[in-house]
Amino acid sequence: MADPNERAEDLNPQPLPPKQADKSISPLIWILLLLAIIAGTDVAYVVTHHLLRIVIVILGVLTGIVVFAVGAFTNRGEVSACRTAMKTVETAIETYRAQNSGAMPGDINDLVPDYLRTDPTDPTLAANAQYVVTINYATGQVEGELADGTDCLD
Repeated sequence: MADPNERAEDLNPQPLPPKQADKSISPLIWILLLLAIIAGTDVAYVVTHHLLRIVIVILGVLTGIVVFAVGAFTNRGEVSACRTAMKTVETAIETYRAQNSGAMPGDINDLVPDYLRTDPTDPTLAANAQYVVTINYATGQVEGELADGTDCLD
């Protein structure tokens, strides 16, 4: 039930006026202005010069963050390429064994060019510069290692 003492404007409150923009000057700019006045130099030059320095520092920090983030993606690409090369060699060995009564290949020459286009164990090839694939011909086990010594399966 409504209170008879309430006024009609209390029941229908008016919207608040829009908030005015904050027109205060940051303390950093005040300090720069005071220093410029004391030194007797052009105020506009000092303010823009120092603000430009601050912007450049901020951009430098952001650039550093981006460089480190992109470096992590590059390493993932190298690991992925190494794993793909390992899987390709494993498939080539299994195909060789299937076509040769279960015999293991004696060396890489048994696999290239019939089962592999190029030698994935040759680090001098441009495609293999980021990683090295090694094959144990006795067991058929394939291992991969990045140029920095990191195992491709880690």
